[in-house]
Amino acid sequence: GAEYRSGMRVWILGAGTLGVLVARHLRRELHDVVIIERDPVAADEALRKVDCYVEICDGTDLRALRRLSIDRADCFIAITGSDEVNMVVSGLVAQAFGTPLKIARVRNSQYADGIAGAPELFGIDHVLNPEIETASAVLRALEHGAVGQVAAFRSTSHSLREIRVTPGGGLDGACLFELAAESRHRFIAPVLSRDQDYTVVVGSTRLQGNDLLYVFSGAEAFDELQARDGGEVPRRSGNTLVIGGSLIGVTVAEALTLDRTADGSHAEEAGVVSRMLRRLQRRISGPVTIVEASEKRCEEIRHLVPAAEIIATDIRDEARLGRDEYARHNVVVAAGIDQQANIVAALQAKAQGVERAIAVLFHEGYARIARNLGVDVPISIKGCMANAIASHMRGDAVRALYTIPGSAISIVEAVLATESAFNGVPLKHAGLPKRSLILSISRDGTEIIPDGEEAMRAGDVVVALTPRENEGLLIHLLRATRYQPRLHSV
Repeated sequence: GAEYRSGMRVWILGAGTLGVLVARHLRRELHDVVIIERDPVAADEALRKVDCYVEICDGTDLRALRRLSIDRADCFIAITGSDEVNMVVSGLVAQAFGTPLKIARVRNSQYADGIAGAPELFGIDHVLNPEIETASAVLRALEHGAVGQVAAFRSTSHSLREIRVTPGGGLDGACLFELAAESRHRFIAPVLSRDQDYTVVVGSTRLQGNDLLYVFSGAEAFDELQARDGGEVPRRSGNTLVIGGSLIGVTVAEALTLDRTADGSHAEEAGVVSRMLRRLQRRISGPVTIVEASEKRCEEIRHLVPAAEIIATDIRDEARLGRDEYARHNVVVAAGIDQQANIVAALQAKAQGVERAIAVLFHEGYARIARNLGVDVPISIKGCMANAIASHMRGDAVRALYTIPGSAISIVEAVLATESAFNGVPLKHAGLPKRSLILSISRDGTEIIPDGEEAMRAGDVVVALTPRENEGLLIHLLRATRYQPRLHSV
């Protein structure tokens, strides 16, 4: 595969909503992006939405691809609405041009099994399934108690989570410096949202009611802050109510009820979805109830998730799904096929006494609306796919890149290169990009919340906060890569 750096040449097949979203993500990381789209109307729309090249071309036409100099690409991403097109064109590109990295969206599990069984035949390095990626995000949220947005990292048990300050609660009026001094567990609160304005905070900042405070910490420190504010400490296990028998909802239920006693001896023979389920399974489990209106789909779900309780009804049926039924559950996952209905179902469950609500959405634009209405964790399918694609491009060197929703502030997780100018230099002398902050350092299995005297060393996994416009520069400095802040001709 291609080594990750800024200025990678990336070709994207498909100018739909996902194609545009992925292009935006990659442009933020300073990559050169070309979108290939056969529909002139869709191509024109994409050109207005993202700062990149858009070529009107049939992606299955090898001669046309050659004219576009696709042989110079570092990465090819096929994300049209057709599994067959994505598979065929990825194979063509692999065989004809030797493109180092090929990523394809493939929703059909049988196709995915075939690719996994003969990767050299199809030439696809990474197969992504939207439902599985979204189910993984739902499970991460459940693992953290479904309390707001969660940015989890591979190198540390710490995560970035949000606390809504209760007016008149224990955090209202508190000084962050004093909070940190009094806390039994260490935390960093780097970002605050007040009146929809996001700022990097300082120790003297005093919290106000309805502030949204972003906390980087382990579970103990987060729970301590929640308890001080007067809110309930989130449960990380309990009864889960899944509304909607979609593949996402069923996948979440399967992962939560997966038999942990299985020895995995047939893992190699299992299909892609089964292997993904094993990887998705987290440190949480518990009883699951699935609500689905279709009797036929309920019968299918009973075979797929025999350990789950199935209720064949509509959320409007108060006789079958009344307040007592809702009250048996700690968290609801609204995962039907209609995003507006998912928002309504999540809010209905909370109104009936369920503590926390997760709603699956199809477009990121609805996330802010859902959160303002009271959904604790809105999860966008297309956002999950865009993040997964970017993660595969980065490989192990740059492990995560997360933007705080609605802000211009990002979190980067990356491995410090031997050639980095930061190697061995105390943080107070490192010369980080403006308004950047090192949140944690993971070294030989040890987690470090650093002060100014701490020095990063080659091989450290660093989690850092930075303004979004400095993402590419910070990655370059950590990885000692070629830095190209402007779009180049392709």
